Amino acid sequence: MTAVRADEATRAASVVWEDTNLPYSLAPGSTRIQTNGDIEFDEGFLPDSPFKSVVQEVTPEAKHQLVWQLSVDHQPGYRIFRIPSLYPGVQW
Repeated sequence: MTAVRADEATRAASVVWEDTNLPYSLAPGSTRIQTNGDIEFDEGFLPDSPFKSVVQEVTPEAKHQLVWQLSVDHQPGYRIFRIPSLYPGVQW
């Protein structure tokens, strides 16, 4: 996975974070930089048997630490986002 920051004013892009030691996703996936600087990415269709999806939040250091993870078995995942709560003013 790679996180890229784009500067539209200068039309330049730079790699912010990259990890090449991740499992291969056959289809959907995305990477987002969180407001706290952590990286959240999802691998939507891992070729394990049964098929599964994984979403992880990791610290941005070269030797990153896992902050949070969600695994979904028997189903591909697309645009899986972690949200604090469905209720205004409430966080879990």
